Amino acid sequence: QSSDLGAAADALDEIAEQVPDEIKDDYQVIAENFAEIAKALEGVDLANANEETLAKLQQATASLDSAEVKEATENVQAWVTANC
Repeated sequence: QSSDLGAAADALDEIAEQVPDEIKDDYQVIAENFAEIAKALEGVDLANANEETLAKLQQATASLDSAEVKEATENVQAWVTANC
C-alpha cells in the first residue's frame, strides 16, 4: 500500500506541469505535502495496522492541518469550482 502512495505522489508531480498558473503554487504545496506523507509511510503496512502504524500515520498526516496546506487546498477547490 505504501508503494501506492509513492505512485500517487509521482502522479501528482507529473500533473503539476499541467496545472494552470493561477493555482500552480497552491497545487505544488499539496503535491509536496503528499510526497512527504508517502515518504514517511514508506514500508508501513497500512492493511495490518497496529498501534505503531497508527501513530506513524497520525504523525505523517499532521501536516494536513497546517495553515499552508489548508489555504492551498481551499484555493485549488475555489479555482476548480469557478473554472470547471
